[in-house]
Amino acid sequence: MLSRLRSTRLIYIVVTTCAFIIVVASLSIVSGGSYSARSEVPEAELDSVGLEIRTVQVDPTEGALDLLATPRAQGVFGQDLPNGAFFTYPVTFNLDVGSGESTVSVPGSSVRGAIPATVYLQGSESTYPFDTYQARLFTSASSSAQEGASFVLSDAAQEVAGFSISSELVSILNDASDVDSLRSDQQSGFGMLEWRIERSNATKLLAILLGLIMISGAVVSLAITAVIVLRRRPPSIAVMVWLAVFLFALFQIRGQLPGGPPAGIGFDRFVFFPVVLILVLLIVVNLVAWSTRDDWDLENPASLQSEPGSLLGRNHE
Repeated sequence: MLSRLRSTRLIYIVVTTCAFIIVVASLSIVSGGSYSARSEVPEAELDSVGLEIRTVQVDPTEGALDLLATPRAQGVFGQDLPNGAFFTYPVTFNLDVGSGESTVSVPGSSVRGAIPATVYLQGSESTYPFDTYQARLFTSASSSAQEGASFVLSDAAQEVAGFSISSELVSILNDASDVDSLRSDQQSGFGMLEWRIERSNATKLLAILLGLIMISGAVVSLAITAVIVLRRRPPSIAVMVWLAVFLFALFQIRGQLPGGPPAGIGFDRFVFFPVVLILVLLIVVNLVAWSTRDDWDLENPASLQSEPGSLLGRNHE
């Protein structure tokens, strides 16, 4: 009785501790995604053109960061609009992109909306959910009808669900991010924006919880099988059913990983594949233990009737 009471207390303490850890970890998550712009953008000049960069989608599988570059104009060059800008003079924008328009010419007295663009991500999903990526966009602007156009590159700081993104304006010449270097780039008509991207806290926590579910299921299955092998409990069809059900459930759990990472990542090599292999082996062990159990004939009345001297045989006589 005392041993059972101690076991109950231990289970209660473990469950309470796990629940507390999960609650604290959940409270530490601010949102499904976050964005921080670390650069101090120099104040724009009165007469200027520019591009406001907005992140749209992060696709690590394709190694792509999708963007929208919204043209801006002030002073003699035109007027900002909600979704673009009206340009008084012709302006040409150049973007160093992986796909999309690399050169966009805007005629004078016209309106230009957002420019879709894609830049390449540098990084790998092999360390999911702790994978990190870098991306860089170089842009410039010039006007053939008006000299001295100041170019302002800005960041709209648009969050992308499932990712934590930080951006920084850097100088083309020395990779510095101080105001003087950035102002020199503006006056020269170009600018560069860098991103550092990682999974959000919510994504990391969910992936860890799913991994713990897989591992805990494997540990429980090993413990049950060990008890059966040590003959402390008899083999049971119910145990084999549990192992088979959990094995097929693993593939559903793997499919719930946020972000849909491809097969073969580190999570698969160190968690998913080993757990699958363990369960397959445990099913074989339990099947052998069931088929070779000593009292198998107690489940088969026909065999009892055929044995001379058996209880059912004597009754039949």
